Amino acid sequence: MNRIAMMAIISLLPNLGAESQLQANNTWDLARVFNSSTAVFYGEVLRTVPEPLFRTGVSGVHVQDIRPAELPLQELIWEQGTHFTLTVIEGFKGISAEQFECYRSDQALDLWTYLENAAGDVFLSPPVALDPLLLNLSQTNRGLFFIRDYLGSTIPVLYRVRMGQRAEDDRALLRIHQSAGDIPLEQILQQYRRQLAIEAEQAAVAFKVFEDEYYQIIRTRELAIRRSLLEDLVVRMGYDGRWSYYAFKERYIAQHGAYLAAEELPSVPSDQTEILWKMASEELAKIDVILQARAK
Repeated sequence: MNRIAMMAIISLLPNLGAESQLQANNTWDLARVFNSSTAVFYGEVLRTVPEPLFRTGVSGVHVQDIRPAELPLQELIWEQGTHFTLTVIEGFKGISAEQFECYRSDQALDLWTYLENAAGDVFLSPPVALDPLLLNLSQTNRGLFFIRDYLGSTIPVLYRVRMGQRAEDDRALLRIHQSAGDIPLEQILQQYRRQLAIEAEQAAVAFKVFEDEYYQIIRTRELAIRRSLLEDLVVRMGYDGRWSYYAFKERYIAQHGAYLAAEELPSVPSDQTEILWKMASEELAKIDVILQARAK
């Protein structure tokens, strides 16, 4: 597909905001996880059923027993396995039904999976630590689910999940991938990161304009005029009304709460423009108090 067609597809991407810009710099690799998965879909947890002492039928060896001459094998048993029934809302790979059943593994970290190919070559694979989000999944939780077969078997295991705004951002990218025909996801993500860099530069220029205006406005002596100018600035920055911590907290939890411990909830926004909105709102509150006092 030519560059013009590629740009047309990327133009379908909505503005995913500051969180997406953070994703461009973290360790999450959507293309790698997507390509490694047998099924990918956005859905909801319908049921969770404990599966204690789940027998996998896969052989393993204790790391302390790994010796050149002999490998004492044992069956890998999940002491605290979990069976999930997930409702499929939007499928992206390997999905044809409205529900999907899979498991959360519980392989001990000191047991390595034993694999042997047709030629008799032996491979030992260490376990991969579980995605922490999987430990807290419960009924009605929604997310972008990534499934693959448990190593050495055909048991479908849920091994990665994205939730909140991160799920929505990846969903938008996967929709573009679906509509892009033969364009690899890696190429779409590369173009997307370039787009993010351009948008970040534009946002920085716009912020500097707003910031300069703010400091000019707060030097206005007439309070009624200052209030009017600040209210207009807030609207032009793209916000509605005044900033409040409660609304910020609720919005932040909705977008990122699954990834946060209770003590990690920020007390102030990190986005520069939202910080400026907060400052303008605080200045407006001061003006209200002064004008109300004068009116008495």
